[in-house]
Amino acid sequence: MRFAYEARTPQGEAQSGIIEAPNYEAALSILGRYNLVILGLKEEKGGLGFKKEIRIFARVKQEEIVTFSRQLAVLFEAQVPLLDSLHTLSEQTPNPKFEEILTEVADEVDAGTQLSVALSKYTKLFSNFYVSVVKAGETSGRLSEVLNYLADHEERSYDLTRKVRGALIYPAFIVFTIVLVAAI
Repeated sequence: MRFAYEARTPQGEAQSGIIEAPNYEAALSILGRYNLVILGLKEEKGGLGFKKEIRIFARVKQEEIVTFSRQLAVLFEAQVPLLDSLHTLSEQTPNPKFEEILTEVADEVDAGTQLSVALSKYTKLFSNFYVSVVKAGETSGRLSEVLNYLADHEERSYDLTRKVRGALIYPAFIVFTIVLVAAI
């Protein structure tokens, strides 16, 4: 859910904006962590609801997982806190479905859940291997190295998949042409 807020900083400066949170209380909690004095908070309604209809058919591409993995590794290596990294990446992704998923993962991490547990809820996006490696990195305290490894692994996997698909296009075209000629 998206909430429009108006608030003041401890120095008295006015701030307003939009925040994503699973519910009203969570939005209050998130804003409270930034020491903001909340003047107004209301749920933002989204026009005719087309965005929700599009999300039903939206899917997350493997390329987006590769980009997410690489960017998360870079942010973590730059010592940006995990929660801030997840929020930043969710705001920057152009895919509304992936943005929703990353926001939910960030909310779960914010609630105290480990990153590996939060990612394991999305088995269609993050494989068991991916989740297990993240869990190993959390346990060993070497999450930065593990995220770099996963980013490299996801890039190699994506490149291989792309090459295989590219190599299969010509034979598929030939078979289709033969079937078409035989049918005619």
